[in-house]
Amino acid sequence: MLPILNSDQIKKIDFHTIFNEPISSIALMERAATCCYEKMKKQINNKFVKIHFFCGLGNNGGDGLVIARKCIEEGRDIVVNKLSWGQSQSNDFTFNEKKLIDLNVPIKIIESVSDFPIIKNDDVI
Repeated sequence: MLPILNSDQIKKIDFHTIFNEPISSIALMERAATCCYEKMKKQINNKFVKIHFFCGLGNNGGDGLVIARKCIEEGRDIVVNKLSWGQSQSNDFTFNEKKLIDLNVPIKIIESVSDFPIIKNDDVI
């Protein structure tokens, strides 16, 4: 089993990878999110379930946006929710948000608890 890393550990690993490969942070995000999507796809056999994404404004949220785009590219039914509190948007988040906007994917802004959607039993988060 792989260990769960905290945000400081992940930042150090990302920096090390970007510096030593070399690879841009946006390309690293694309690669990581693509790997995550491939694993997720194996778990979700039913192509017709609705998948809800809840993305913060940082790079983890950017990863979620890339995965959402991968789902769209395969014709999956998704809902993208942008959690708009806390930090300012990272550059990589903004880059991937623009890609979704260019694909005409609606992004629902979540500003408070009352904005959260109702999730059905067979939906995936």
